[in-house]
Amino acid sequence: MAAKGQSSAEKFSRWGITASNLREHLEEMPHVAADLAEMDRLIAEARALESQQEAIRGESVQRPPRLVGPQAAWRLDLQAMLACPAGNRRRP
Repeated sequence: MAAKGQSSAEKFSRWGITASNLREHLEEMPHVAADLAEMDRLIAEARALESQQEAIRGESVQRPPRLVGPQAAWRLDLQAMLACPAGNRRRP
């Protein structure tokens, strides 16, 4: 096989091609039917998990982290320091 891609999408694609090729020869090799069914199930599960991961990754990019408690106070102090001209900064 010439494909060398290592991304999950490329791997899943190769797995699907392998399953498809096996399906074509199932009459000649009936003993692989159970393994092929398991392979199809695993490919579907892997693709579903990849979609879920992408959705979660998309959510985290769209929504900036919300800081609460001491982190929020630190963030406000940092924003105030960055907004002040260099000569007017108070040192703790």
